Amino acid sequence: MKLSKLKLFIVSLLIVVGVFVAGAKLFADGGSNMYGFLWSSNIGWIQMNDCGNPADVTTCNPTGSFGVSILPAAPGTMSGYAWSSNIGWITFNNVGCPTSGCTPGAAATWNADGSATIHGWARACSVYATGCSGSLKNNAYLGTWDGYIALDSTTAGDPADKWGFVINTNKTMTGYAWGSQVIGWIKSINAAIYIGGPTVTLTPNPGTITSGDSSKLTATAANIDGANSCSIAGVAGLVMTQGTNGTWTGNVSVSPTTTTTYTVTCTKGSQTAKAQATVNVDYIATPTNPGNGGNGGNGGNGGNGGYCTNGAPQFAWNLEGTQCTITRTSGTATATQSVPCNSADTATVFGATVSTGTDGRAYYTDTVLPVVGISSKYTISSDTNTTGYTVTVGSCGQDFILKATPSSQSFSKSADGKSMTAVYTVSVVPVSGFTLPVDLTIASYPQTGKNAMPATTSFTFDTSELTYSGSAFGTAQLTISIPIKDFPGATVNYSPIIIQGVGGSYTRQAQISANAKVSVPPVYNEF
Repeated sequence: MKLSKLKLFIVSLLIVVGVFVAGAKLFADGGSNMYGFLWSSNIGWIQMNDCGNPADVTTCNPTGSFGVSILPAAPGTMSGYAWSSNIGWITFNNVGCPTSGCTPGAAATWNADGSATIHGWARACSVYATGCSGSLKNNAYLGTWDGYIALDSTTAGDPADKWGFVINTNKTMTGYAWGSQVIGWIKSINAAIYIGGPTVTLTPNPGTITSGDSSKLTATAANIDGANSCSIAGVAGLVMTQGTNGTWTGNVSVSPTTTTTYTVTCTKGSQTAKAQATVNVDYIATPTNPGNGGNGGNGGNGGNGGYCTNGAPQFAWNLEGTQCTITRTSGTATATQSVPCNSADTATVFGATVSTGTDGRAYYTDTVLPVVGISSKYTISSDTNTTGYTVTVGSCGQDFILKATPSSQSFSKSADGKSMTAVYTVSVVPVSGFTLPVDLTIASYPQTGKNAMPATTSFTFDTSELTYSGSAFGTAQLTISIPIKDFPGATVNYSPIIIQGVGGSYTRQAQISANAKVSVPPVYNEF
């Protein structure tokens, strides 16, 4: 093609540029990771991505309206579109190759040091009748030009490594490509840069917490799609904010109850990056509900706060390490015991068996009740956590626990045969030297609904006051009685029946139930 015809051809290409500009969004590519410009002495600048300043990724269109992308690992396939204001779109997608037997498409071959060689074909979309695929324009318009751009010398049939695009270790693309007489040599002379796929790290602060406390997970990412392009599985609320250096950061707080590994995923178009972080949970629990000796709560912030209990203190832990050490200081007495951190059920601490709970933690309940006026300090540490965690436990004061046995039973016929009765024994368990008298009453029982007790039901204590004498409290018998004529004709479970005891300023309760079971007498037929 003569030079005058070449110039005429380039001018004629400008006629169709408006079509490509109007269709810019058609070639959107959110996964772009090539930035900057290439230069052709025939057609001018070729833009690799939609950026105001390709040297500064923070100026790029956050939705990635167009651009060229390279997979960051084998097979290193290239895709997407570059833009020339003179000839329109240039595709790096697989649109064939110019001769039979050639290898279609474009790709990068990555080296261990992070550098790469580019090979294969790009193609000017100007050669197509419409869009960037399908039928070509007629030969009268194109002449012999097929729009292909060879990205390395081997692809073009020249000696290997004579010319071509390469990405060096600092991620800058250098070298030449060849686009026939129409486009000519294409050179990367204005910092065309490969910034890679998305990257992300996830950091917990702190990395180890006590159950009930929080850790802040911070995600730090680069080359992502935008504020909402990172997420942590199972955790809501992560929003990324871009800094002045182009790096994105975001954080959320988590409060796991067991050691948990979190995974963050960030996207750049079709590419993803993942990172993980583990929040270790060390758990120390002690009863906090006065008078019930229950499972209690946790020792937040390392358990440095004081607790009171009117039952035996209970502790649990899952400290990392092999051997865990439990130290108890009460007054001037100190005791220390070492047990396996992941304790088997046969281990003991201060004479109490350590058991492994369903949550995987080791539990033990101390055999020593807190003494009024004297606090006990418990420290749990391990061979890998020598500081450990400390909880201080004291008595909540004198108190009592109200008990009723059995907790559930069935009615039986009274000795005189006139009523159905159920009898319970009510007792008081004193805590921390409690000796005040306890008055007994029935606080509530079912009076409505299908399990309502008959109006003629009576509740009788053989003594309504339990008193302390010598070294223990006495007991009371509660008799629940229903006249035979009012006894239900169907099986009914009367629950809950609440027994209440009031001693000094304390009110404690015990819950029972009574079963009205109906037996059907045999039927006799007279012959």
